[in-house]
Amino acid sequence: MSFDLNKQNFSKAASEGYTFNLTLPDGTESDATLTVIGDMSKAVKAHSRKRYQELQLRSKTAARKGKDDELTIAEAEEYVIADALIRLVGWSGFTEDGKEVPFSKDKAEEILQEHSWIRDLILKEAAEVTNFSPKV
Repeated sequence: MSFDLNKQNFSKAASEGYTFNLTLPDGTESDATLTVIGDMSKAVKAHSRKRYQELQLRSKTAARKGKDDELTIAEAEEYVIADALIRLVGWSGFTEDGKEVPFSKDKAEEILQEHSWIRDLILKEAAEVTNFSPKV
């Protein structure tokens, strides 16, 4: 089998998204779904490069001032939330008090701050290359 660069473009497939059912921490699969883009997508790569540049600048600035450049727990959590948020592009089946919750980045950020286990699922599914296999 030959390898066709255009047909086997995992980066492009990662940008198209992957939808999965939300599994609760106790293993129960809910009817809610999340749609994520993969780690190899252009948007996630750009986010990662920007984050790296920010951290490099922060480190150099701290070094010039003779200070340590350690992240606080709150800062580390903010980074993880931002990492999950860039990957999350949609959902369905989310409700509050019986009312459908439409997807928005603002609401997603609120949920990701409250529910670390959802962040973990998003990051896990986005990192799984086989979730974003090109449609040949």
